[in-house]
Amino acid sequence: MKRKLVIIFLHICEVVLIALFYLFRGLTFILPFKAMKAICTGLGLSFYYLVAPVRKDLVKTVSTALPELKKKEVIRIAKGACREGMYAIFDFLMYVRHEDKYLANLEVIGMEHYEEAAALNKGGIGLSCHLGAWTLSMAMPPHFGVRLSPIVYNPKDTMMPRLVRTLYKYGKQMGGDPDAWAFETGKNTPRRATEHIRKGKYLGIPVDVGGSRVVELFGKPAAMASGIAHFACDTGAPILPANIYRGEKPYQTRAVIRPILKYELTGDRETDLQAVMQAVMKQLEEEVMEVPEQWSNWIGLGIWWKQAKHIRKRKSEKDS
Repeated sequence: MKRKLVIIFLHICEVVLIALFYLFRGLTFILPFKAMKAICTGLGLSFYYLVAPVRKDLVKTVSTALPELKKKEVIRIAKGACREGMYAIFDFLMYVRHEDKYLANLEVIGMEHYEEAAALNKGGIGLSCHLGAWTLSMAMPPHFGVRLSPIVYNPKDTMMPRLVRTLYKYGKQMGGDPDAWAFETGKNTPRRATEHIRKGKYLGIPVDVGGSRVVELFGKPAAMASGIAHFACDTGAPILPANIYRGEKPYQTRAVIRPILKYELTGDRETDLQAVMQAVMKQLEEEVMEVPEQWSNWIGLGIWWKQAKHIRKRKSEKDS
């Protein structure tokens, strides 16, 4: 009975969210940029103030990760994480409506790093995260000569498949690699994605996703997805960190491509996976700290810490 109620609740939430998505889509034709952003800001802050458990967990997580910060700064970052959940949809819909304005206000930094990676002729792995205007990470790069295909969740494996399909429908209209808009997670995904890299193409992987590999992140063990390390070990392709940050002015964004992430493979799979993952996590920390208020996954960090404890406890019990 309880399971049925949960399913019904999720269906209701899904219908409401789809309706809100189309409402916001319509509002982009009526309201100016600042008004749309103000609505999303208000919704994000409402979530912060009204959902006390999330607010408390967020403040605790940020203060634990960044103990040197004063409480006022911790709260600013925690509020930012809640706003980012709404800004992700805001960026997505506003870009679909005002692509020309976004491109006119786009600043690209670090193209020489992409050219260095391309010269290796090994394809590449784009290291990304849920930071800044991340929902534009497929749409904007083709306009400055970069195409990549991200790994995304299969809608049927999510709690709200119809909502995810709706988002993908519009996502495909935004651009990306014409040969492979994205790779939905599934049985054949690793093989297909590896072949994609070996053809000299780029695979985009968000690394701030929970998983089963325990690595250090913001000073504590965290359980993270290790797909990027597996692809690196299988292909030897360069890992190229890149993000699109949201600017302060309307339609303003800044695409930053960073130097190739250095890693060396020893041939020992477990050692190599751990080494690559730890290098990736260090890179993630550096990127987040540039604009911590634009990282939505402060919400997930506390969960990953807790999951790492469970994994280590189970391993300890198994070994004893």
